[in-house]
Amino acid sequence: MESLDAEKFGGFDVHFLQELSDDHECPICKLALRKPILTKCGHRLCLSCSEEMRKRKNGVLVCPLDNTNLKPEQTFRDKAIERAVLQLKVKCNNFLKSCQWTGELKRIDV
Repeated sequence: MESLDAEKFGGFDVHFLQELSDDHECPICKLALRKPILTKCGHRLCLSCSEEMRKRKNGVLVCPLDNTNLKPEQTFRDKAIERAVLQLKVKCNNFLKSCQWTGELKRIDV
């Protein structure tokens, strides 16, 4: 299995015990934010989603929510939201195979 530190495109595709709030969801991949960035317009994206979008648009990042053009220096890592997401409670990836474990996202490999 891959660790949480591994570079991976998109957010965390896991089963949360409670519904994921909008503040914790990437508007691009629709998953829980992985290595979130905060834009100057106040929106959050997964770092890898923003990098992929920038590649596809010839180096320009456009906010998917309000179409603001963003320079690299107009985004920064959002460590507070990253900690909050990693503390969310999840089910084991094998819960369909009767695994009963639940715990914080940071405790599992995804």
